Amino acid sequence: MIDFVYFELDDFYRSFLLKRHAFYCSQSEIRLLSQFGDIESESDKLTEHWIQDQDANFDPDRDDPAAIYDRANDKAVEYYGLLSDMRDATRLNVITGMFHLWEKDVRDWLWRQIRHWHRGENVKRKIWSMNFSQLFELLEYLGWNASREKFYAMLNQCRLIVNVYKHGEGASFEEIKVNYPQYLRHLLPYSKWQLHVTYADLEISDIHLNNFSNAIVEFWQSVPNRISDSCDPQFPQWFKDAFNKDQNVSNN
Repeated sequence: MIDFVYFELDDFYRSFLLKRHAFYCSQSEIRLLSQFGDIESESDKLTEHWIQDQDANFDPDRDDPAAIYDRANDKAVEYYGLLSDMRDATRLNVITGMFHLWEKDVRDWLWRQIRHWHRGENVKRKIWSMNFSQLFELLEYLGWNASREKFYAMLNQCRLIVNVYKHGEGASFEEIKVNYPQYLRHLLPYSKWQLHVTYADLEISDIHLNNFSNAIVEFWQSVPNRISDSCDPQFPQWFKDAFNKDQNVSNN
C-alpha cells in the first residue's frame, strides 16, 4: 500500500531555499553593512577637513585654536553617532527582511503542499495569518516537534527583536527585558536600569545577525523530507475548523 503524502520537501527545493537565504545574507553584507566598516576613520577625516576649512579664515587676534579643535571634535562625535545609528538601523532592517523572508517561505511551502489535497480558501487564509506559535504548533501536530530543536530559541528571539524594531514598546519588548537582556544596552537582569530602559536601547551586533541566520539554515536543514499518513499526522483545532468551513462551502 502506498502512503499518502501530506507534506514533502525535496532536495531541490530545500537547496533553493538555502541558497537564496545565503545570497540574501552575503549580499546584505557586501552592499549594505560593509559600508559602515570604518566609521571611526570617516569621523576622523571629517575633523581634519573641518579644521582645514577653518584655517582658511583663521584670525589669530580673534579666534581661539582650542575652541576650534573642540568644535571639530564635537562635529566628529555627532557624525560618528549618526553613522552608528544608521549602521544599527541597517542591520535591523537586514534582520527584519531575513526573518520575514523565512516566515513567508515556510507559509508558502506549507500551502503549496496542502493545495495538493485541499484547496479551500479558509485553510489558505489561516496558513497565511497564523502566528509564530501556531506555525510551530502545526509542525508539532504533523509529527515534527520543531520547538524542541536548537534553532527554535534563536528564531523566537529574532521574532521578538523584529517586533520591537517595528512597533517599539509592547509585549515583545517586555519579554526581551525579562528573558533576553543581552539585546539591550547596559541592561543586566534585575538591574535598576530596567526601570529606565526603552525600545531605543535595542542593540544588535553582527554576531547576533549571524546567529539568527544560522538558525534559519538549521531550520530548513531539519525539515523532514516527507510527512505521510504512515507518520499518523494530526492537525490542531484551528486548522480543523478552517478545513471544516471549506468542506461546508464545497458541499453547499
